Amino acid sequence: MSIASDNTLVKELKNKSHKTFELIFNRYYADLYRFAVAYLMNHELAEDIIQEIFSSLWISSSSMPDDLNLRSYLFTSVKNACMNHFKHMQVIDLNEDKLTEALIFSGTAEYEDNQDLLEKVRKYLEQL
Repeated sequence: MSIASDNTLVKELKNKSHKTFELIFNRYYADLYRFAVAYLMNHELAEDIIQEIFSSLWISSSSMPDDLNLRSYLFTSVKNACMNHFKHMQVIDLNEDKLTEALIFSGTAEYEDNQDLLEKVRKYLEQL
């Protein structure tokens, strides 16, 4: 394949062309990876997200419009995946905060037996 336009690649990808998918992967992987690392500051996570994006591209390729701007689609997908990761991490942080509060303010017997843990949690919270 010569240097094909994105529109041509999308049309061929809709027919589940492995060769076209490989060309798209080789054309965009490095730039998408650097883009994801810039957002996430984590190489492994960036790689996972890029792999998911390419997997999703393959799965949904048959329903893509012929005039899809492939570059924009891929970069937007990576950005959205990174943002979703951050939202997920905020939920985890919020749940951990609630658990910590519950441990501190809990008067249940289950946690009263673990005074060392409660004291450590209080100590670390005071340091914040």
